[in-house]
Amino acid sequence: MKTCRTRRLISARVGTGIRYRAGLCGFTLVELLVVVAIILILMSLLFPVIAKAKRKARRNAAQAEVRNIELAWRNYLQDYVRPPTNTPDDVGIPYFLIERRKVPIKGAIADVLKGENVQGDNPDHKRYMRFQFLNADGDPVNPWNSVRQYQQDVDSLRYYVKFDFDFDGKIRRGQMGEPHDPPNDEVATDVIVWTHNPSLPLNDPNRIIGSWK
Repeated sequence: MKTCRTRRLISARVGTGIRYRAGLCGFTLVELLVVVAIILILMSLLFPVIAKAKRKARRNAAQAEVRNIELAWRNYLQDYVRPPTNTPDDVGIPYFLIERRKVPIKGAIADVLKGENVQGDNPDHKRYMRFQFLNADGDPVNPWNSVRQYQQDVDSLRYYVKFDFDFDGKIRRGQMGEPHDPPNDEVATDVIVWTHNPSLPLNDPNRIIGSWK
């Protein structure tokens, strides 16, 4: 029960002023405990909702970035009519095998999209992409880079690209037995980009966030 003494007005002449004394109001210990319990219950209900919203926001941001990077590479291919030379170029290996290899977008490859002319790959110094997130080395990373528990899994934080090296209008399926090396089937396109959702297991199909999905 809330206890409160009635406000009283005590008039007393102190010079020309009037002095007031307010009654004291307060809560009992039981009432305070009830309020604290209600707050804790509300917090326990809100935390999962907030965590779910953060997970969805990261995935949406990664999906948008993947599509933007793919568009950047399409613009690059339209300008230069070939993939950059800083990609796998094994002598004697057919192009249809080379294009099965994933290329991490880091270092020189990322610099080309940023507008740098690395080994003559961007002589016009056109900037094709402004990456949303960069790591300490200046390489693009996905939104999970800000989550401490995933920062050691560097490969899952990167973006990857595959090009149609033999110009037959399709990207062949990835290496057999590697669920983290897409696509699972041929994709009718000249470039694909993807990243990983490290919060999901390797065998989860939703782990791959791809531009072709």
